[in-house]
Amino acid sequence: MKGGFADSTILQQHGERMTTGNFEPGGLSKFQLKDLDNVLVEALAAGVTLPMVQDVRDRFAHFVDHMDGADRDHSGLYLELKARQGDRA
Repeated sequence: MKGGFADSTILQQHGERMTTGNFEPGGLSKFQLKDLDNVLVEALAAGVTLPMVQDVRDRFAHFVDHMDGADRDHSGLYLELKARQGDRA
């Protein structure tokens, strides 16, 4: 995706983390989960449902609570995706 419309500094940094397996903290997953929870609380207060945010939040919750991901970089959510596909690495 490099050089295309999806290219960005974030893609380059997190893409490298995913390919090298380096999930040392930059942005902690436990804080990403907290932020997603806050988004959903505010949405509820406004009478809005955000199903895609809920889905991402649930994936982070699984990563944090069941995969020892709380103190890993939020790019580590990639590991949760791999686990869903049967790859436990």
